[in-house]
Formats: sequence, C-alpha cells, structure tokens
Amino acid sequence: DVLALGAALREGVGARTRVRMLAAWRRGRGDRASEVDPLVLESAVRAARRAAVEHGATRWLRASSRCDMRGDECVSTLPAAAVFRAGGSGELEPALAEERPRDEARARWLAAARLIEHRIPVACPVRFRPRGDAVRIEFGLGPRVFARTKEAALGLLVGRLHDRGLSIAGLGPDALLGSVADGFALAPPSALAELDPLAPSAARFDGLRVDPRTADFRSAYLRAFDDRPREAARVAALTE
Repeated sequence: DVLALGAALREGVGARTRVRMLAAWRRGRGDRASEVDPLVLESAVRAARRAAVEHGATRWLRASSRCDMRGDECVSTLPAAAVFRAGGSGELEPALAEERPRDEARARWLAAARLIEHRIPVACPVRFRPRGDAVRIEFGLGPRVFARTKEAALGLLVGRLHDRGLSIAGLGPDALLGSVADGFALAPPSALAELDPLAPSAARFDGLRVDPRTADFRSAYLRAFDDRPREAARVAALTE
C-alpha cells in the first residue's frame, strides 16, 4: 500500500528519493497513473504519518520500545548520554525539569514525544514521575539544529513543523533551548495543532512571534522543504 509505505518513509528519506519512489509506483500503474495528483498523494501521506505518530504516542507512557516502567515512573529508553547534560557534580542531570498538574504534564510529555517521532529537534522526554496529583517531567537535549541566529534556527524548526503539517501556537525565540554554539531545540510545547502546508502566508504564520519576512528566518524556513526548483518556488510563493 503506497500510502502506508509513504507514511513510514516520509520523514526518513529525502524528497528526491520520495519522488523517485512515486515515479516507480506511477510507472507500475500504467494508464492509471494520470488519476493520481502528486500533491494530493503527498497530502494524504503526510496526514497518514501524523495519524500514525499520534496513535503511537502512548508508547511513551508504558513499557514499550520507547520507555521502561520503574514502579509508577516512566523512563525513556533513549541513551542517557544523548539526552542528558553533565551537571556540576559530574553526574548526569536533566536539561529541563517541571512539576505540573497531571493533565498538563501528560500533554507536554506526549507533544514532545510526537515531535521526536517526527524527527523535529525538541527537548527529549526522559522521565515521567507521578507525585500525587502532580507529575514531575524531565527532559534532556538530544538532536539539535545549528544556525547562526535564533531567527534562522526558528525558521528551520518552524519549516520542519509545517512540512509535517503541524504548528505550535505562539511560537517565538523564547521557545528555543540551547545556543548558537551548542545548537537549538524546541522547548516542550503544551499542544500541537494541524496546519495545511499549502496555506497562504497569513494563515501559515498566524500567531508566530517572529517576523517571517526577515532574511534569516525565511531562508532557513524554505530549506526545510523539498529543494527541487519547482517545489521550492511553489513554497516560496506561498510565503510571500
């Protein structure tokens, strides 16, 4: 099934490889190939990937390939060295720790988990520790983007979100963790929303707390999408 295969591979292979796969599939369909609009198919694959990630996110709250259970604590199985930073004592400590009401903590934990699955640099969930009516959630810094300014880093990250058909309300420079030297990742968001990647600029950047017209943001944003000339021009036109 091309939809299931496309969803499984979409964020793990480059756009040009996906185009070659689509071309091979269309050749196999022969005369029926003209029935398939590539943009419609890409939109369907994107939606299927989002649905699969959202459905599987609860793996991050139970014993699974993503987490171990230690009593009532859920501990990520991601390598500690990759997601923790060294503390002053020489031991490993979380890069970010919060104590929140259970529903809020769960929402932030799962939102970050979904972004990890979508290969978007975000503070990695490390430990989910219930404490009565509250939960202590701990995160580490894993994969990051490197850019010369915060605006460029935000452009890359927003571009990746939009490429996946996702957005985060009120996103701005203060949502970034890290530095120019160490790289940037998103802080855990409280929620993710769906976004139409074909939406015009007014809708695409609604609520964003940075000017999307700045050169650093815009050039970095466009790099997150398909870099073939025709597709790059199409996305650039949508951001005018």
